[in-house]
Amino acid sequence: MPIFEKVSSLIKDNVDNDVESLYEIKTDIKRQISIPEKNGILRLKLLDKDDEILNNLTHSIFEGVEPSRWGKYSFYKRYKFITGKLFSDIETRKDISDFYNKLINIELLQISVHDLSDAYQVFASLNSKGLPLTPLDLLKNVFLGNRGDINKWDKLRDLFSPNEELNDSKMTQFVLNNYDAFENMKTTSSMTKGQLVKLYSNVFKSEEYIDTLIENAKIFKTIANSEYTKYDYTLSGLSQLDSTTSYPLLMYILKEKEKLELNDIQMQEIISNLINFYVRRNVALVPKSSNVRQKLFELKNNIFTKKLKSDNIVKSIQQCLLELSPNDELMRTSLEDGIYDKNKKTSRFILVNLERNDTNYFHKGNPDTLDKFNEDTNKRIWEIEHILPQTLNNEWRNEISPNDISKAEAIKNDVVHLLGNLTLTPYNSGLGNSSFKSKLEYRDKKTLVGLNLNIFLNNSIDKDRPTWGKTSILERNKILTDSFIQKFKIDEN
Repeated sequence: MPIFEKVSSLIKDNVDNDVESLYEIKTDIKRQISIPEKNGILRLKLLDKDDEILNNLTHSIFEGVEPSRWGKYSFYKRYKFITGKLFSDIETRKDISDFYNKLINIELLQISVHDLSDAYQVFASLNSKGLPLTPLDLLKNVFLGNRGDINKWDKLRDLFSPNEELNDSKMTQFVLNNYDAFENMKTTSSMTKGQLVKLYSNVFKSEEYIDTLIENAKIFKTIANSEYTKYDYTLSGLSQLDSTTSYPLLMYILKEKEKLELNDIQMQEIISNLINFYVRRNVALVPKSSNVRQKLFELKNNIFTKKLKSDNIVKSIQQCLLELSPNDELMRTSLEDGIYDKNKKTSRFILVNLERNDTNYFHKGNPDTLDKFNEDTNKRIWEIEHILPQTLNNEWRNEISPNDISKAEAIKNDVVHLLGNLTLTPYNSGLGNSSFKSKLEYRDKKTLVGLNLNIFLNNSIDKDRPTWGKTSILERNKILTDSFIQKFKIDEN
């Protein structure tokens, strides 16, 4: 197709008197690509979306018209890349004729091996400098190698294809967690990408397993949905907290909820405890993620092997999280360091839920908008505000270090990302590095949006002081640390 397109361009630009040979190339390409006696049906058959693009592209190039808008699709991007790469230096009839003659005289060799693993090794050797097969490519070949239905594979793929473009990393994450959640009930060793072919070769021997995989993918999407935006005590909130180490456990109990005799209240208790655990873990940065995954993996397997039900499951999860969770003393120490620079999403979750826990600002007449977006800008209405700004101007330098402004940056770096320096505001962009006094009374079209706004988080700001510096931040940090310890604790009952 790129050759046909280039030949058409040379004829149009009249770069050579011998156009007859160029027309011969076009006729030969049409013969090789389509079947004239079958109304020009293409000889090559691809998967649905790629096939649609190929047919539209072929028709538009043959007819000399503009193709549809396929710019966001990988197939079209690769076509344009090849066109630009191969033909940027071809300018004459002789150039294109020589290239075409080489192409049609290429000989293809078929290499046969006895099993699938040998085939992958041969491919890897021949493709050592090319684009490697992804885990999904390998898994698809395993599935088709067991006489799987390509339409069902496409159905699975579609679950991970927002805007019809596959989210490769999300689907890979699913197939790895799927095996850990439902197929590995004996060990605590997570599946690796290198084990994917070998382990899935066994489960795909059952023709019905693809249907199971599709149903499990729907469960996975309720846990790891990229469209989740709420910072609340639901799966949406949990997804904001780097909680992937809990996926096998969650997938298992969500799928087997009825068999495990778990009701909605118990499920909510489990999710709430997981959320509080991950908030604490993300602030303290302990235990290591690998240790968390192993412990929760082991817990899932214990629920299965010991046939735990109902309250016993809830208690087992609580006990496991209590054992893993950093204690209150470590949390207080950890909160003496910055949190915003460690994890912005966790920082937002903390601020939003501290506000919700004790708010007087939001009520029936003034509904909670902490998770809402501005329809005009598509940005969140409430954003995180650094009271002491991240970038200091001279006014702030003098304010926090009046005796020696050369020390201002060091003072700022010590405290700027502490919980005690953070709040929420519905008008972050206007506050910036305005002075503390200006931030208190800042208004947007006469509406108060500054630090005097009567939300819970602002109540701990000492507004009677003329300045806002290290002392003010550390005092407020202690107040909010007490609120944090009270709010983000794992239920021991």
